[in-house]
Amino acid sequence: MWVTRAYGPKLLISVSALHTEAVFWNPKARLHQREQVNMANRAKEKSAGDALIDGILADLDEADREPDGREVVWLEQARHLANRIAELEECISNDGLTVVLNSGRAVLHPAVAEVRQHRAALARVVAGVQMEETSVKDPTKQKAAQAKWRAHNEARRRAKGVV
Repeated sequence: MWVTRAYGPKLLISVSALHTEAVFWNPKARLHQREQVNMANRAKEKSAGDALIDGILADLDEADREPDGREVVWLEQARHLANRIAELEECISNDGLTVVLNSGRAVLHPAVAEVRQHRAALARVVAGVQMEETSVKDPTKQKAAQAKWRAHNEARRRAKGVV
C-alpha cells in the first residue's frame, strides 16, 4: 500500500510498507527522464533507416553486388531520410494531423508537408542505387543497332530469295 503526501509544490513523499522514497516534482525533469527512456528503447530497436538499408543491402547481396562509393553515400543519405521520416510521422501521430494556431484557426500540421517532401527525396536517393549489373553500352543505342541489323539481314535474305 502506498501513501503519498505532498509537502509543498516541489516535494512528494511516497511511503510503502517496503520502502520510502522522496520524489522531487519537476515536470520538465520527468519529461526529460521519459525522453531518455524512449531514446534508450529506440536505440535497442532497429531504426527505420537501418531496416531500409539492411533490406537494400540484402537485395544487393542476393544480386551478387557490392555498393560502390557513390552508392554508399546514397545509402547513408537514405538511412538519414528514413529516420527523419519516422521522427516526423511520430510527431504527427502525437500531435494529430491538424494544429491550432494562436488565432484559433486549425491548419494542417507542418510535418505532413515535410514527410511528403522527405519521401520524394528518399525515392530519388534510393533510385540511384543500381540493383543489378548495368552494361557499359547504352540500352537505347543497342536496341537501335539490333533493329538496324535485323532489317539489314532481312533485306539480304530477300535479295537472295530466301524468305
